[in-house]
Amino acid sequence: MKITTHQSHRNTQHRAIQLIAILLTLCWELPLAYGQNAIEVLNISAPTPNQNGTIGSWTVPAGGPYKLRITAKGAKGGTGNTSTNGIYFAGGAGAVMSADFTASSGQVLETVAGAPGQDFPFSTGAGGGGGASGVRFSDGTVLIVAGGGGGGGSNNNTGPGKPALLTNTGTQGEVAGDGSGGGGLTTPGGNGNNSTGGGAGYNATGGSSNGSGGGGYGAGGAGNFGGGGGGGYNGGNGGGDPGSIPSQINGEGGNGGGSYHIGSNPSNSVDNNGGGQVIIEVLDVGVTATATQPTCANPTQGSVSLDLTGDFDGNITDFEYAIVAGNSFTGTPVFADLTADPLDLSSGFGTAGDADGEAYTVRVRSKSGPTLFVDNTYTLTSPPKPTLTLGSLPALCPGATSFSIPYTASSQSPTTYSISGTGVTTVTNQTLPNSPIMVSLSSPATVGNINFTLMVRNSAGCVSDDITGTVMVSPLPVVTPGPDQSVTLGFGSNCTDISATATGAPTLSYAWDNGAGNGATVNVCPETTTTYTVTVTDGNGCQAQAQTTVNVQDVRCGNRQQNVTICYYGVTQCVSEKIARRYLRLGATLGGCGTGNARIGVPESDELPFKLSLKAFPNPVVDAVTVEVLSPTAGRGTFEVLDLTGRVRQSQKQDLVEGLNEVEYRLGSLPTGIYLIKVVDAQNRQGAVRVSKE
Repeated sequence: MKITTHQSHRNTQHRAIQLIAILLTLCWELPLAYGQNAIEVLNISAPTPNQNGTIGSWTVPAGGPYKLRITAKGAKGGTGNTSTNGIYFAGGAGAVMSADFTASSGQVLETVAGAPGQDFPFSTGAGGGGGASGVRFSDGTVLIVAGGGGGGGSNNNTGPGKPALLTNTGTQGEVAGDGSGGGGLTTPGGNGNNSTGGGAGYNATGGSSNGSGGGGYGAGGAGNFGGGGGGGYNGGNGGGDPGSIPSQINGEGGNGGGSYHIGSNPSNSVDNNGGGQVIIEVLDVGVTATATQPTCANPTQGSVSLDLTGDFDGNITDFEYAIVAGNSFTGTPVFADLTADPLDLSSGFGTAGDADGEAYTVRVRSKSGPTLFVDNTYTLTSPPKPTLTLGSLPALCPGATSFSIPYTASSQSPTTYSISGTGVTTVTNQTLPNSPIMVSLSSPATVGNINFTLMVRNSAGCVSDDITGTVMVSPLPVVTPGPDQSVTLGFGSNCTDISATATGAPTLSYAWDNGAGNGATVNVCPETTTTYTVTVTDGNGCQAQAQTTVNVQDVRCGNRQQNVTICYYGVTQCVSEKIARRYLRLGATLGGCGTGNARIGVPESDELPFKLSLKAFPNPVVDAVTVEVLSPTAGRGTFEVLDLTGRVRQSQKQDLVEGLNEVEYRLGSLPTGIYLIKVVDAQNRQGAVRVSKE
């Protein structure tokens, strides 16, 4: 494409050709499952006055036909000035034309953005006309043209530039007064009298003359007095000068150029007060990325379906795709052919993230021609896992066969549980009970730690992370019982204290059986010999036992159990408590004397049956025997040895002292048998002791 523009300034002409290649760069990110309405593929502009404007082209990529929206903005006219009164006349606004078109793959769109008209070049003078902007196919078919505004005039305060026209009625090559006419679509602008050439039409050069600064490609010329006409589908007329045509207003502004389009859905206005511009957008293309989230059965993998939308749809052989991790498309991944629409992908596109998800970006692009692509993102999120929050675990005691696992909260509705561990009976997929979970041990617990691993599962098949715990098996408390105790029933109190001491995890508690009560020391009053068991419980709930026995001597006698049994000098007596206390001071003992076969005793009595207490030793005896006599008073006593028939076998008298007396007998001459040694004192108090002669 070759465009030639002319600018006249003090008889100097300049010619230049400029071709600008447009690099199409697109970065478009879509939310999940939503398409994009427009992709900008070309944007050129001519922001400052120049002779050439800005030209370019864009080739429609593979995958077409595509729907395009083209927007062309004609440039504004230059500013005019009068030096006599310092008044400036603005150039007219350029047209803004927008419409929809259809283009097939491989078609070339030629574009031009007209430059704004040059402002007055000297201390006084008119502005140049604004250049037209537009697009056509390379075969010459014009799609759209936006006319430029007329240049501002000079002198007499009557020369603002006229705006562009939205119709194609600009005058081709006409000269109206001093300012030159604007160029048409394919014809140059007319030459003005003593002014610059007219504004260029689309693909036409501006006119030239000996006036002030001229217009360039796509731009109107600048008149010395009258403003240059705007470029357009048909160029605008230049401004007038009475010096050549007296009927014209001196220094009038130029007229705007005409506009044109053959598209649909137009949107047009006349309000561009800057340089020319052309924008091309591709409409109704996109791709949806619909993710199917991972399941509990396969928690790290999901799937995604790619679906072309709009004008992409139905041309899958012209496209390829790639997927990268992250929220934007980066790096140089390998692209694969798009083989179906929609295309379901089950692997090779990333793995699921945690509860926050893992983002991926898919790009679909054309295979040939200028690259046209669309992006979309999707997120894979692992399904939520069920959880349990464990409560306080119990401490176990040696010998325990089970324990409980309390839990206080759960999420994702777990329904079953599995548990394993050293010493723990393994359970798999058992119904989860309401708290707590009961756990059996494979053997009775011993001192140490029991480590377990618990997992829960919900009805969707999602399994929790391992939930681990440790249950401590504490040693039993050590209990030391106090000494056994002895009490007498029927003489004084039969109550006594029994006790135990213990060591173990605090705090320790003591509990006694047989109604003895609680505490380390308790008072008991048994009536028969009783063994008491104390159970000590430590702070972990572990228990140990010990025993203490209280021996009971029942000395009650009499028909109402009102008297006391004593043994006095080998003779069992049943006496009142008062008498028993007296004889205990004389050496008697509580309880009977034994279970001899020939015991000699006396009936129970409240009186003193004996005043003397006798003992004999050795007993049995062969010959010599010593008799001990406990006498309450001193005096002479009579000693007799009687056989079982009551016959006296020996007799003698002996002085007795108060207290203990010892008298020796010789029984060697007597036959073997049982004998009774009897003593009577001076107060006729008597006593007797049985001896066995061998």
